[in-house]
Amino acid sequence: MVHPRFSALLFLPLLLLSLLDGCDTPPQGASGTQPSQDPVPTAPERSSPSGTWKAEIRVKLGGCTSCADCRTGIRQISQIQSGSDHVEFKDGVARIVYPTPAPIRLLEVPLALSHSDLLKTHVDGVELEVAGQAEERDGSRFFVTSQTGQSWPMSAGKFDLPLGRTVVIVAWVDGWRKEPHVASLRVQRVVY
Repeated sequence: MVHPRFSALLFLPLLLLSLLDGCDTPPQGASGTQPSQDPVPTAPERSSPSGTWKAEIRVKLGGCTSCADCRTGIRQISQIQSGSDHVEFKDGVARIVYPTPAPIRLLEVPLALSHSDLLKTHVDGVELEVAGQAEERDGSRFFVTSQTGQSWPMSAGKFDLPLGRTVVIVAWVDGWRKEPHVASLRVQRVVY
């Protein structure tokens, strides 16, 4: 449970972010021109044979996850750190979905939740469900996401994925607890 005195501090960064959001563009008509309708550039697209995109981070939490203050704090921290508007919290799991291709902020969410002084929760584990392909570089295996090209090293898991075939995997994320924070994936399941 968040101490009442600190609950206002939890929402202050969100207020500042919402006020600063879009400050670099003048309002419509302020400079006599219309704002650009061009989309904001994202990570370079990487095509896959099937055009598959799926990305979801699941952060399993323990501790206080039932009071309204902690649940709201978990959702807000997850949303800010992940860069995704699709965050839900249910049954002790913060679920962050990236519905369209975007950079996956795999380490930011669990680190922010585990280091928050305002929440009385702890992170029990991080799972990633993502579409992509296994690749080999310099004798090491990496998992590369479809369409964005982000990659993470793969540690020994239950599956030895074939190289170059697009699949959706569910993997435990290792490496976020210890310094330096370098994520690696331990594949638990191949969805397709």
